[in-house]
Amino acid sequence: MAQAEERGAEVIGASRALQMMSWKEKTVNDDTRLMTVPEAAKLLRISRNLAYELVARGEIPAIRLGRVIRVPRGTLEKWLMEGAREGPDSG
Repeated sequence: MAQAEERGAEVIGASRALQMMSWKEKTVNDDTRLMTVPEAAKLLRISRNLAYELVARGEIPAIRLGRVIRVPRGTLEKWLMEGAREGPDSG
């Protein structure tokens, strides 16, 4: 009986760990999340330097918080969709 209780506690513990992982994944993947410029570059599959250059030119939507630059993921995705609709030769 004690072994069954221990296993039950292990299952509950594992279930709780999975719930916490799911919560963390939702937090990390949230569309309102602010990304760093290197994270945005990775998402866009461009170099880090090109991403900083595009931010400086105002071509990638970004927010400056003091000396820190952040790219809102939802805004970046919207910007990408608008660019996809316009086509590559519209710039």
